[in-house]
Amino acid sequence: MLSYRLFAIRGFLGPEAHLPTQEPDDPHRPPPPVPDTEPPPVPEGDPPPEAPPERLG
Repeated sequence: MLSYRLFAIRGFLGPEAHLPTQEPDDPHRPPPPVPDTEPPPVPEGDPPPEAPPERLG
């Protein structure tokens, strides 16, 4: 009877329902890298890196 209920739940949720959604915590794994929230400082006088160069005409 119990196996029938598990089979019915698995059929309802899908075949991957019994798989974990994320990897288990590994104490030896290094922490994920944290992205920089601020861009590096640009020296004064230089244009920002995302600005297109101005055309002289």
